[in-house]
Amino acid sequence: MKVLISLGKSFYEIFPDLGTWLKQAGLEVVEQVSSDQEPSKEVIKKLVSDVDIYIVGIDKIDHEVIDAAPKLKLIIKHGVGYDNIDLDYAKKKGIAVTFARGCNAQSVAELAVALMLSVSRGIPAKNEEIKHGGWSLFMGSELNGKQLGLVGYGNIGSRVAKITQAFGMEVTAYDPYIESEVLEKAGIKKGSLEEVLSQSDFISLHAPATKENENLIRAETLQLMKSSAYLINTARGALVNEQDLKNAILEKRIAGAAMDVFCTEPPEKELVCLEKIVCTPHLGACTVDSARRLSDISYENVMNYVNNRPLKNRLV
Repeated sequence: MKVLISLGKSFYEIFPDLGTWLKQAGLEVVEQVSSDQEPSKEVIKKLVSDVDIYIVGIDKIDHEVIDAAPKLKLIIKHGVGYDNIDLDYAKKKGIAVTFARGCNAQSVAELAVALMLSVSRGIPAKNEEIKHGGWSLFMGSELNGKQLGLVGYGNIGSRVAKITQAFGMEVTAYDPYIESEVLEKAGIKKGSLEEVLSQSDFISLHAPATKENENLIRAETLQLMKSSAYLINTARGALVNEQDLKNAILEKRIAGAAMDVFCTEPPEKELVCLEKIVCTPHLGACTVDSARRLSDISYENVMNYVNNRPLKNRLV
């Protein structure tokens, strides 16, 4: 049985044991881990031509890739977001798909809070300035006593709430799939999207990239935000209309933004070079701890498949 591991170079080098474990289990393993960028479709199609199992990071698995893999029976998403995989077509072709529910939640949550601190205290800009001989003050704001609005209250959003409550933040969440009682038990108010956007000092996005959520943050919704508010996105780039966000920042309709994900990666320079934006290159899951958990569940599901056991976190 042949397994393709296609993951980002920097991420895989942190914890490369997955390939070792699979080889020790007697499986043939191909590792496509030479770059942090997504390989071309032609490269992917060639690699998948004779594999049974495909462990994937950011590669786009559409109908062309699936059609190029006649032996493929299992796709394992080495992560949480699976919008890069055509689930409907995989199901049609009889290919099982799993993902790593919750494995990177703590890492992403901690980064979201780090981005809040970074953008509200001017940390990246001041770091760069002082390294070049400058020395000027930046009057930022505390998190304590501020309103945090969560758009999405799942594995990640709930952790962000817990961390920020320790800072003394008041948390309101918009999530149509979570009952008010669950939020109240955690000391969180339930609000509509309009209430969360209009009342919060920080908006942190933790919603999936569904068709309904595409461009959730756009000119109309940005207009609801306070001029002193910050937008934080560690979820998916498709949630934000980047042109509308750029306009809102340039026109000082919001205070700024901190982004770990973008519509296209690497993103357009016009957006990321704005003074009021702090950016990271999709680092949410990039911790040794998260890599270990992702590899654990990926290995477990390969062995489940090999031994005809039920798959964990199966999507189709």
